[in-house]
Amino acid sequence: MAAIEQTRPDTLYVSTGGGWSPLTAQALETLASGEGAWLVAATDNNVRGEVFADRLRQMAECAGCDFSRLRPEAGDWNEELKVRRERGELPHTRPNASRVKLPPARRRPLTRCPRGAG
Repeated sequence: MAAIEQTRPDTLYVSTGGGWSPLTAQALETLASGEGAWLVAATDNNVRGEVFADRLRQMAECAGCDFSRLRPEAGDWNEELKVRRERGELPHTRPNASRVKLPPARRRPLTRCPRGAG
């Protein structure tokens, strides 16, 4: 997504690498809880992508942040990137990405909204 969008300066791109551990959930919830956060699920265009997107939608709802869902036209974002490069829509170089240090995660369950929330 960062390569397709040419690394927008107002956006933090985060990848779960196709997995979902408790630490991943903590980091994502911390980010989603930030003021003015907008969580965009740019997951693959398949059943597994739908499952991840739904988990992220629930997380955004619990955190009270905006949520959007993006799907590639191709099956996954790597394939989409290749297609767009072949069509000449994108350069064949990688954008410069900077590393961001995340704030310490809060210690609380992440799979459910607190009672009365959401």
